[in-house]
Amino acid sequence: MNELRHEPGGKHMQKLQDAASAAAMAAFAAAMASCSLAPGGESQSSPPQARASQVTVKTRPCDAGPARHHLGRIMNAGLRKSLAEGSGAMDVRVVRRGSEMTLEFSATRLTVVIDRSGRVADLWCG
Repeated sequence: MNELRHEPGGKHMQKLQDAASAAAMAAFAAAMASCSLAPGGESQSSPPQARASQVTVKTRPCDAGPARHHLGRIMNAGLRKSLAEGSGAMDVRVVRRGSEMTLEFSATRLTVVIDRSGRVADLWCG
């Protein structure tokens, strides 16, 4: 299996992935807005402007920078919460250094790599 490696300076790829994620979420939100039903199961008919204003998609893109000061700390539930709050991530994935992980990208997830002693060795969004 291919191993995922974090490359510092891969900001261009991160921006492309963030833009693709945002576009996909906007398309999904627009599609869902047009599928609403009135009581009784009948399709609602409203102008596109009204439908678009009814949709609220809450996203918090991850930013690992503010959480980097936690490098070297021992991973625990309290630190996991601090990492999520500091980075703006909606999900925190913790993996051991050298272990395999899925390669799917999530703009709202912080990936935290811990060493053998359970200390935070690296972290990045995705």
